[in-house]
Amino acid sequence: MKKITILFLIIFILGCSTSKSLTKNNEFENSHPYLLHGNIQLVLVEKLKSIKDSVFFLLDKNDEGHYEISIRKYNPDDVTISQWIKASNRYVYLNHTFYPLFFQFDYIFSTPMTIKVFKKNIQHDGTYIVEKYLVIDEYAYTIVFTKNGEIIKQGYY
Repeated sequence: MKKITILFLIIFILGCSTSKSLTKNNEFENSHPYLLHGNIQLVLVEKLKSIKDSVFFLLDKNDEGHYEISIRKYNPDDVTISQWIKASNRYVYLNHTFYPLFFQFDYIFSTPMTIKVFKKNIQHDGTYIVEKYLVIDEYAYTIVFTKNGEIIKQGYY
């Protein structure tokens, strides 16, 4: 009976810790989870083990029609990136954790402002002024893959 009680406690503790990591932040409740192919997830999870910094993911489609996902480090104290992350509603799900996900188009066409803040910047004549930010990360770990999940290449590019 003692062994069964201990086993039950272990299962209960592990179950609670898993559910906490899945829902540790209520911001995810109305967000969109993005799921990558299993082999890509495995590579990214393994790579994340060696990264201690905060990260987000950048997804793009290259000229050959392949997808590229890269791990981007960021400083949580950087107000611009933090605003962008808070305003985002896309997350990559990897190993019980949700990571912010951006598209390359976000850098080109969007702003880290929310619509509420953007509306305050619209002038009476309909014009607006926004600051654009270019994130330069020349040495990001990147995986190039097909829509079926076949990895074409990976490494620091």
